[in-house]
Formats: sequence, C-alpha cells, structure tokens
Amino acid sequence: MRNAVEHPGGYAGYLYIHNIEIASDTKTKRPVLVPPTWNLNNEPRVPILNDLNTYIWNVLEFAEDILVLSLEKFDKKFPIVVAQIPEEERDPSCPVRLRMTLNQELIRKSET
Repeated sequence: MRNAVEHPGGYAGYLYIHNIEIASDTKTKRPVLVPPTWNLNNEPRVPILNDLNTYIWNVLEFAEDILVLSLEKFDKKFPIVVAQIPEEERDPSCPVRLRMTLNQELIRKSET
C-alpha cells in the first residue's frame, strides 16, 4: 500500500481509500456503519483497522527487540537477562513476550 502512495500509478498501481460508509443491512434493511477500507487497483477491499493493528503489533515487537539488543551491551556479569516466554505459556489476555530473569549461568558459577 505504501508503494502505491509514494509512486501513484507506478508498479503497485493506485491505492483507493474508502471512508466510513453507511450501508443497508441485507436482512433487516436497517442502516449499518461500514468501517474504513482500502484496496489496490481492482483487488477486494480490506479493512484498514486490521492492517493498522498488524503494523502496531510489529512496531511494538521491533521496539522490544531494540530494547533487548541494547540491554545485551551491559557487562556480561550483570545478573539479569531477558528471556522469551514460549508462545504456549503466554496468557492470551496479557500476551507478554519477554521477561526479565536471573542469569542462571552466573548463579551456578557463584554457587561453586
């Protein structure tokens, strides 16, 4: 989509953005709000909110990765490390991906 915005009519074609619309429900004939959508050329419309949710999720994961990479620059004797929680152990109501934990290797060395 971004390529179509930056180079309209180029390789990607044209980006069409459709604002919130009022449509008629086929069963009840009552008006309903249709969320904003977008599409390239003659492709089917897709909800913008789904794509924005994906972008936000990816940016947050990227920020977490940058934080972890910066923490790796600490002295290797620092007793706390970042560990990734396996997907099957994550709570769906609070999907935390990373946790701070004690460096088990340093703990073993200090016990000996």
